[in-house]
Amino acid sequence: MVCTVRSDERLEEIFKYERAYPPSLFDESGLMRKGSKSSMVTVLFPDSNETSIIKNSEKVSYIIDGGHLLHRVVWRRPATFKQICEQYSNYVTSHYGPATVVFDGYNEGNTKDEEHLRRSRSTTNIEVKVEDSINVNINQSEFLANSKNKMSLISLLTVHLQRRGGCTVNQASGDADLLIVLTAIVKLRKELKLV
Repeated sequence: MVCTVRSDERLEEIFKYERAYPPSLFDESGLMRKGSKSSMVTVLFPDSNETSIIKNSEKVSYIIDGGHLLHRVVWRRPATFKQICEQYSNYVTSHYGPATVVFDGYNEGNTKDEEHLRRSRSTTNIEVKVEDSINVNINQSEFLANSKNKMSLISLLTVHLQRRGGCTVNQASGDADLLIVLTAIVKLRKELKLV
């Protein structure tokens, strides 16, 4: 609907009618188009990279988005789930020390439901039993596309990060972004420098 208005007198009346959603926001299957976080980060923080992370004598506390971490560490294969969890623990402790890792919750009614649906449509969606001694016989991206697999891995990974890495692990009931911010606020009150 396109309208030209010369005055605000009839504007309220015009907007009483239902308008169609902008088709550019949605793809052909009806899901919202996926934004590109990496391009936004590049624009906001052009000089940022992982090697510029603060490592000095100041008291620094790292709060890590666990969802990003799951995809950041590339699994070495062949491996057991224990070895994969150790790989994650080694990555976190070598880059950040005893950090706080915050994972998404994967319950129903989550703000990321559309993204979960999109990922599950693009893969075979196999459910895998996750235990320390079990060999991983599935591609990392296929494994992580299944939310039940991801929850099982997060449970096992939590134990490894806490025991081996000395990390604090929090899991949000839904999207982790709010819990990441709340965790940062709590840590700021303890007068730590956050990254």
